[in-house]
Amino acid sequence: MQWTKAEPKYALGLLAGKADRLLTNERPLLYWPLYRQSVLPPGSRVLAWFTTHRAGVERVVDWFWYLLIATALLGVIAAFARRNRPATSLLPIPLALAVIYVLFFAEARYHLPIAVLLMPFAGAGVVWIGEAARDLARFSIDRQRRPRLLYEGLVAGVVIAALFVAWPRMLAAGTRLRSEHRWAVAVCTVDGARRVCDFRPVVVPGRPSPVKGTWDGFGLRLAPGETSAVAVSDIDVPAGNYQISMRVECGDRCSDGAELAISAGGVELQRAPWPAAGTTVALAVPIRHAGGKLHVEFRIDGKVLDGNPGRVPIPSRDGTRPAELAGSPRDFLHPGEPLAALWISAFEVERDDR
Repeated sequence: MQWTKAEPKYALGLLAGKADRLLTNERPLLYWPLYRQSVLPPGSRVLAWFTTHRAGVERVVDWFWYLLIATALLGVIAAFARRNRPATSLLPIPLALAVIYVLFFAEARYHLPIAVLLMPFAGAGVVWIGEAARDLARFSIDRQRRPRLLYEGLVAGVVIAALFVAWPRMLAAGTRLRSEHRWAVAVCTVDGARRVCDFRPVVVPGRPSPVKGTWDGFGLRLAPGETSAVAVSDIDVPAGNYQISMRVECGDRCSDGAELAISAGGVELQRAPWPAAGTTVALAVPIRHAGGKLHVEFRIDGKVLDGNPGRVPIPSRDGTRPAELAGSPRDFLHPGEPLAALWISAFEVERDDR
């Protein structure tokens, strides 16, 4: 709940990702009975056949699942339309399982009990299709047994079409939310005690989050077309004098002219250049805090030349030509090379009584 409150939109996108893993297709179920190592004898003809035809086998089980969903929806709609209480009373069980799995854990194997519990509804849907086909073949509808056949078919068609159209769009929206709102957590030290601190991005709509998590801190990176990236953290500490400290490094790719700015409470406390490649720099920033949430901001800024952001000097590869200005921001790197990133670790907020 704490992490959901820290970044609700990322949590919402994560639900979409877990729903995708649990309910989009059945192909992950093939791992345990077929494709897990040592299930089938190595070098056997059976293993060779399933390996060669894997794409086709996955396509068959996926389409079986889509057919199961469509017929189950048809069976559910027919049960409600005909007020079949014993049938509709079973529906909360697979729905509850799906909700619980999506909320907490969405391993592929948990798909199986949901599919099994949908089979009675799918069977009812198959029976409905058989009855409708028979009535259409006779050019007459048994009004006594199936008074709402046309109505049921129309509603079922609309619901099934809506589900199959809306589902991939929902998954795509979840992917965007996770990309734009990705954040990080790491163990930090606050006033002598170990805590889990969260580091969230300042979101720019339509652009991926610059925050990347690591085991002992977080990273900030510049995407193509950007000259700055910002992460924030809110830390609950009492009023007093504190010192904010951290280790800063940029790995193998460091950018000349790039800077890191540390702010707290809306006031910039320190601005420092990125460290040299392969080195780690320790920063310590004093601050006087009035109480409540201490809002700390980490900003990385690109170099600005002649008032034109993003125009940065890029030396030639062999060093025979002078540096030239790049026409657009490339994260201070040559096109096609990895993105520039600054990594912050060992984050501490300690009382300073000096």
